[in-house]
Amino acid sequence: MKLSSRIAFFSFLAICGSCLLITPTAILANYQIDTSFLITDNSVLSIAQDENYIYVGGEFRLIGKQKHNNNVIYNKTTNTIENFSDHPNGKVFAVAPDGNGGWYVGGQFDQLGTHNISNLVHIKPDKTINLNWTPNPNGAVRALYFDGTNLYVGGDFTQIGGQNIARLAKLNATTGIPNASWNPNPDNSVNKIIKDGSDIYVCGTFANIGGLNRLSLVKLNDTNGNVNTSWNPNPNSVVYDIAVSNSHVYAVGNFSTIGATTRYYAAKLNKTNGGADPTWHPNADAAVNTIALNLSEGEIYVGGYFTDIGGNNISYLAKLNDTNGQSNPSWTSTLINDLVRTIHVSGNTIYVGGDFNSPADGSSYITALSKSDATKLASWNFNFSDRVNTLAEQGQEIFIGGQFSIADGIRRNYLARFSKSTSQIDNNWNPNPNNYVTTIAVDNNAVYVGGAFSSIGGLSRDRLAKINKTNGNADSAWVSGLLEVNNIYSISLSDNHIYVGGELDVPFNLAKLQKTNGALASWYPSPDAGVYSVFYKNGNIYTGGNFTTIGSQSRNRIAKLNDNNGNALAWNPSANNSVRAIYPTNDGVFVGGSFTNIGGQSRNRIAKLNDTNGNADPAWNINLDDDVLAIDADENYIYFGGNFTTVNGNNIPYIAKATKDNASIDDSFAINPNNNVRAILIDTNNANKIYIGGSFTAIGTNNYIYHLSKITYTPPTSSSTNVPLPTISENKPGPIICKDTKPSQVPDLFQINTKDTTAKLHFTPVTDSDYYYISFSEKESAEEHGALVKLSRQGVQSYEVYFLKPNTTYYFKVRSQNGCMPGNWSSIMKAKTNRRNQKQTTNYYKYQKTNFRISQVRGIRTNRIKNNRQSLIYDQDLKNSQKFAFFHQIKHFSFENETIWKHFI
Repeated sequence: MKLSSRIAFFSFLAICGSCLLITPTAILANYQIDTSFLITDNSVLSIAQDENYIYVGGEFRLIGKQKHNNNVIYNKTTNTIENFSDHPNGKVFAVAPDGNGGWYVGGQFDQLGTHNISNLVHIKPDKTINLNWTPNPNGAVRALYFDGTNLYVGGDFTQIGGQNIARLAKLNATTGIPNASWNPNPDNSVNKIIKDGSDIYVCGTFANIGGLNRLSLVKLNDTNGNVNTSWNPNPNSVVYDIAVSNSHVYAVGNFSTIGATTRYYAAKLNKTNGGADPTWHPNADAAVNTIALNLSEGEIYVGGYFTDIGGNNISYLAKLNDTNGQSNPSWTSTLINDLVRTIHVSGNTIYVGGDFNSPADGSSYITALSKSDATKLASWNFNFSDRVNTLAEQGQEIFIGGQFSIADGIRRNYLARFSKSTSQIDNNWNPNPNNYVTTIAVDNNAVYVGGAFSSIGGLSRDRLAKINKTNGNADSAWVSGLLEVNNIYSISLSDNHIYVGGELDVPFNLAKLQKTNGALASWYPSPDAGVYSVFYKNGNIYTGGNFTTIGSQSRNRIAKLNDNNGNALAWNPSANNSVRAIYPTNDGVFVGGSFTNIGGQSRNRIAKLNDTNGNADPAWNINLDDDVLAIDADENYIYFGGNFTTVNGNNIPYIAKATKDNASIDDSFAINPNNNVRAILIDTNNANKIYIGGSFTAIGTNNYIYHLSKITYTPPTSSSTNVPLPTISENKPGPIICKDTKPSQVPDLFQINTKDTTAKLHFTPVTDSDYYYISFSEKESAEEHGALVKLSRQGVQSYEVYFLKPNTTYYFKVRSQNGCMPGNWSSIMKAKTNRRNQKQTTNYYKYQKTNFRISQVRGIRTNRIKNNRQSLIYDQDLKNSQKFAFFHQIKHFSFENETIWKHFI
């Protein structure tokens, strides 16, 4: 797998969640994964150290302890985040208190801790799972309502409690058994359920329920589930949320008419006849997703996509008057900069969750605001790592559910350090680069950092900086002499100089700078392509990359340079593909990358080279199926990580350990991360501690280990005072048995949006998998780069690929995956990125001949397009990020006249 400039180091892998691998368990127990260690919210690309600290850099924005996943409790009394004993392995969409200190929790998951429980669970007051309560719906749960006796459940399922009851059910709250006679059977998803006396109000995306046509909103009888035929507001599009008062039903969503009246996205309905209140009209300019009532004070809180509501320019969150729907112009929060998904009113505090992210104010995805003036509570300083979907209160506890991995993390943008002895984040060291970090090098006096940033440590610094080790500030006297830097991949240090490899324009791809002031040394090897790895040792510079000439000599992708003049030495291993990692030792030079031939021998992605003549060691031969991206070594062993999943034909994914002398694989080092390893570091204070970083989200059976891990080796008990290193087991892993089922459907990749060097893909989901590969390459037939992501099985899916080359055509495709069994690829779509800093957005759509045309486009607020299958209502005033809410039921955007379509969007 190849990396090109500005690629965010996505990795392409095969998760083997259901593979059975036979391994000696007694030996395996010698390695422990620290499950209380730090994790990050995105990939770790580099790890470095000094005597007291570990430094980590990458694409992350948050770092914290590994103890949360998708649901936590906020205790209002103690102002702390409390944990559950077991976490769901997927998203949480809905929660309902059980009245006794426990919670009913719904979402899209199939496991909690080690328990196989799907989509709906009862958590007891002691925060453990009620294992006797297992309705196990076969699809996502999106709505819950508990009335003291019954639990009403809504979502996407077609079976629950062993019965064929679809999308809406009434369960015995004690036993979890459905009421078989109460079966309204909506034809599509349910978003919210509210009980009001003997009436049940339900909203969602359905068009038929209880045998009658009811679009998105209905009133049902609690006894038999029949539809109330006299109440039919008939909205013309989806209703996302509802709230009920003594006399009205409040509805919010994506509609423009409801209750026989024009009402944009929010309405107040009569409980008797469903008519819209003639005086209450907030008139939002975009979809409203959630609503919370505070009618004792005449207030209503709403959240969504809007940027104008109630007569004022207010974005995402607003307080409305219950009389006429006017918004309060003085009640706004600058912390809310994206979609609001859930609102909860608690006393004088408004808790808000969603997609927003205001890291400087401690309001990542959730915040607590004053009800009086919308200012953030001083006591609230919790940073979550991802979306919050639902909030509910019971006693002094507020349940928070979503799709996050960290709930009380410390904000660190792309670079952090923590104590070796305590693993505590250093609160006084925060250089705060404004873009990702790819490489770190540390000496006694400073930290040198490379990446894609333009500011760091409080100063403008273009992709390379020298950082003070005490306070994290950038050295004001140290300014890099590099010009027109595209990317920096590797840094190495000597006593007086810093060596930088990457994709540089001036000088070409490899530079030597003064440690004191950053000035360029008169040293110009000028490789003709990118340098991915640089290593200084004993007056020589080892370099690896994609070059074919360097130091005035022909050298294929690997070279050893003279430190004085930059000339290439006679050492010439000549790799046939890129070299990504170099680690010279006294035993030989270990190299990794994409090559299959180096040093005159066939070597698949890793080799040991003679330091004198560059020949590959004939006795040291390991066969890998994919790239090596990181290498570190101790006295006897070499550790290597990357994108590979097999070592010598055996299932050893992403990281392995071998002897330096004869390449024997240490089978006991069966770490088994579920995605690539980009960085490896052996602790110089304790060689039995190994830090790894990458894109993984689990290691072996230890779930929720995101992107960073500490592994400790405990030698077997011995009477000797000098405990030897572990012996190499000759027991090779047994056969791999894949028990997963191949996805039966193929995602349909139909649209790509590009902006600057980012591409956003849109594709239809499959119904039998949550995992998708995103593959992209500059070559149509290649699979050079990729990412594995977990997404939904409902609605149009989207994924953004960052840091692509500017003004470059890429080929994209998507496939689904169940564990170790991949599905088939989608068709290929190509898209071209823009020039750097170009602000224009370019859209690419999948076209298909149809039998209809658009007769009129411009000057119309809402257009309806019909064909023989379905219709689309599209509001031209929506901003780009909103458009796709209207497209979720359209599989192909297809028009005879491409020009008209471009005008339309």
